[in-house]
Amino acid sequence: MHRGLKIISEVVGIGIILLIVWATVKSWSFQSPVSMDIESIVTQVNQYCAGGQISDKGTCNSLLQKLQGAIEARDRGQPDVACNKLNAFVNEVQAQSGKKIDPAAAQVLINMVTPLCAPAPTVTPTAIVISPLPTPTRDLTDTFVVSINENNRPRVYQIVLMKETKKLTQPKLLNFSSDDIAEMYPSPDRQQVVVREVYGENGLLLRYFNSKTGQLKLLFGDDDPKFDQRSSFLAWSPDSQKALALSFLGSDLGDNAWLVNINDNTRQPVEIKQHRDNLMVSITSAIFSTDGSKVIYAESDCFQCFSRIWEVPVTGTERELLFEMPQRRVENLILSPDGNYIVFLLWNQDTIGELYVMKSDGSQAQRLSSAMAYYFNQYAPLCLPDSQNIIFIKVDNGNQNLYMVNITTHAITQLTHLTGEAPWRMVWSPDKTELAFITRRASGEKIMVFNLATQTLLPVDLPESLQHFNFYASFSWLD
Repeated sequence: MHRGLKIISEVVGIGIILLIVWATVKSWSFQSPVSMDIESIVTQVNQYCAGGQISDKGTCNSLLQKLQGAIEARDRGQPDVACNKLNAFVNEVQAQSGKKIDPAAAQVLINMVTPLCAPAPTVTPTAIVISPLPTPTRDLTDTFVVSINENNRPRVYQIVLMKETKKLTQPKLLNFSSDDIAEMYPSPDRQQVVVREVYGENGLLLRYFNSKTGQLKLLFGDDDPKFDQRSSFLAWSPDSQKALALSFLGSDLGDNAWLVNINDNTRQPVEIKQHRDNLMVSITSAIFSTDGSKVIYAESDCFQCFSRIWEVPVTGTERELLFEMPQRRVENLILSPDGNYIVFLLWNQDTIGELYVMKSDGSQAQRLSSAMAYYFNQYAPLCLPDSQNIIFIKVDNGNQNLYMVNITTHAITQLTHLTGEAPWRMVWSPDKTELAFITRRASGEKIMVFNLATQTLLPVDLPESLQHFNFYASFSWLD
């Protein structure tokens, strides 16, 4: 059953009202029968039965019978029947959790079933109000920090953005000298950025730049040999005064995460490690709680392909497991501005991605949509100031575009209508009334700016002196 969608946009002051009218509704939304990966759940049940997480043979057989019934219904092209079987499976798992099934194992199995048969709310004609948007600042200019490919060498420029005309002007070359610019990480106050530089085969540097003072320095100081400069940047503290970084595995500081004061380079350890319980993991993403007292981070084991999301206090050692999913890689964690939701991307070895959301305590994890996902924050989603709507990138009908999904209603709205272009690397404007992204096209790459209130999309051209060069991978939008 198809659903007709009509969008009416009205600007009210500095707010925006999106009227979303659904013509027809179904009470459940299923994946297509072919895409329902029930076999992975069968494999997981067998592993838990063999490992003792499911302690009763009768329970193992009962669960496997329900899954086999779901597979047969799926293969007959009956996704509704398959979902009924999977719901019965979930009911039995919940009933036996803490009895014949280990609670952690039970939650993993429930998480695996959830995206296959996600309930869709009954939506009546209504209005989703995204209001108020932040008040735009009165400043006439912002700052872009852009990496440009000049004769196969990256060059980093500070460029003035004229807000009204969306023109970039007054480029100033910054003193970066790496072979590659991998990532840029703007601070919450949008006055600073950490740039991850690459040189040679294994060399990495994290360099800090302040757009207000013009200060440019190595993040951990030139005279700090104990902190190997090949460390990985994880997150800014909410007050923009500290940076969380993961030290290089072979450094004197081991494989630990450290919270480094930007001003004086003092540091303190945070209980995040790459090597734990005889297992090597990759720390893929990290965020701070709104008050800065806790860190929420994601780890994945590329050999076993499991992912976990943990919460750990900045000062303390007790970790709390919030989310676990086998055979998926989790990354690009973001926290809603009100601190109530954690949004993230999941993807498998075939780079098939999904957008997920859960409560900040790890409960009510649910799939929102298919989504683009890949390494290096190329498709990281953005959360609107209202903490209810997420902007993300996905492919539909062969075209890659920006979409918005509401956390509560799951209603999805297409924001851009690009063809023959591939948007990636979305960044907020400092006042979060606009966002910018790079588009790949046959003729090269271009920065585009999308205005939330007017729903307009405008290109941003490089200054004339740089227009014959291509973009490098990264850019940032600062105050």
